Amino acid sequence: MQTLPARELTFEEVKREILRRVGKTNPFERTKKEDVEEVVERLKNLEPDHWGVEWGRIGARLCRSGTHGAHSRPAQRRGVGGGDPVAQAEADAKLRE
Repeated sequence: MQTLPARELTFEEVKREILRRVGKTNPFERTKKEDVEEVVERLKNLEPDHWGVEWGRIGARLCRSGTHGAHSRPAQRRGVGGGDPVAQAEADAKLRE
């Protein structure tokens, strides 16, 4: 029996799948629905650099607030943008252009 390759999900299907996994399934089992919804609303395409920047925004905010996990530690400041992960991701994306 021949196995058919899985079809690629559309952008909208990927966003729905992310939202379905919130609070339940890896890698979103420990995320807050409102944080994930915020990111998904800003996603414009499937471009990896764009996704990195958008997820980095929420990550940077959580690190600054100290609410990025049950065993949170203050973020170390380093790199571009005074340690801002969003600024670092944007700088990295520009280098790849």
